[in-house]
Amino acid sequence: MVWVPSVTKTIAQEAEQKLKTAGLVLGQVDRQNDDHIPFGSVVSQNPRAGKRVNRDTAVSLVVSDGPKPIPEPATGNSGNTSPEISQSPDTGTTGPPVEPSVDTTDETLRRYDLKVKVNADGRGRRRVRVEYDDVHGTHPVVDEEDDEGEVILQRVEVFGPKITIRVYYGDDVAPVLEYSKKLSSRRR
Repeated sequence: MVWVPSVTKTIAQEAEQKLKTAGLVLGQVDRQNDDHIPFGSVVSQNPRAGKRVNRDTAVSLVVSDGPKPIPEPATGNSGNTSPEISQSPDTGTTGPPVEPSVDTTDETLRRYDLKVKVNADGRGRRRVRVEYDDVHGTHPVVDEEDDEGEVILQRVEVFGPKITIRVYYGDDVAPVLEYSKKLSSRRR
C-alpha cells in the first residue's frame, strides 16, 4: 500500500513524476478550462491526495486548459449544439431548452444568490462542483464534499445580463444540471 501524493496545482509532467516516485501510475488525463489554475497544471485528481491505495494504482488527472475563451457575440443560434436547461424566473422549475434574449454588450455588475440542492439519490456524500458563466467567462464557485440533500447557498458577482450555471458530481465532465437565467436590469 502507498499514500497518494497531492499533485493539484503542479505542472502535469511534474505530477506524473510525483506519481511514479510514489509507486503509482498515471491514469486517464482529461482537460478542462479553469480561470484559476494555469494552463498545463493539474486541476484535480482521483483518487484524492492522502488516500492509501495499492501500489501501481492509476491516478486520473484533470489538467487546465487555462481560462475559457470569451465567445464572440452570436447572431441567432447557429453552431450552438450544447443543450441548455433554462430555469423559469417565476417558478424555479426547469423547462425545455431556451436561450434568453440578452444584450451581449451589457457588462453591468449584478449579484445573484445561487442555491443548489444536492440530489437525494442514495449516492451519499460526494464531490460537488458548481461553476457559472457570465460575459467574462467561466467562474468556479464551489468544489467541496457534500451529503445528499444538502443545500449550497452562495452569492456571486455576475457581469452582464445572463448567468449560466452548471453543477457536476465527482470528476464527471458532463454536468448533472445546467441552466441559464436572464438577470434583471437592476443591481442586487
